[in-house]
Amino acid sequence: MSAVLFASLLASAGMVSYSVQAGDDAGELALKPADVALYLQIMHAAADRVRHPTKEDTDLLVRAKADLASANAGKVDLSPDFDALDRAMYLHGGMTDDLIVEEKHLDRDSYDHIARAVEDAVPGPNEAYGDGGGLSTPYVPTAEERAQEAILAANRKMLAPDIKEIHELEAVVRKTTAD
Repeated sequence: MSAVLFASLLASAGMVSYSVQAGDDAGELALKPADVALYLQIMHAAADRVRHPTKEDTDLLVRAKADLASANAGKVDLSPDFDALDRAMYLHGGMTDDLIVEEKHLDRDSYDHIARAVEDAVPGPNEAYGDGGGLSTPYVPTAEERAQEAILAANRKMLAPDIKEIHELEAVVRKTTAD
């Protein structure tokens, strides 16, 4: 199913409020309330999953650790448990929201656009952003850059009531662990 058709189906179901063109990666996404609701729903489910992994998650993580221990011991395993290694990457690599999106059979590109727009608009307190200063000549943004900044500003305004919640969820979901 094409990304455009799938996004249209999600939009008609009220799950996503914009259509993603295949390969459309340029520019900021102007968030809609349905986008924010979807992001928060996925991030809450992901945070719950990180805090309370399923028995299957736990079993897969045990197998992944065993495969990694074998590899670190120099043993060659021609058939590692890729499912276990993938799940470990999702759960301990700060990508549990992607696992939730996959399990709910949602369009990953659509969710990625929404997540990027939310996380660009409300960067975490420890994230650096900006040009770093020190430009020798005044910078004059293009019309496209001004339009994208206007979208980003509108997204920041829409997300203002949810910033604390977003940061708390990101602290759980985006955390990477060595377990």
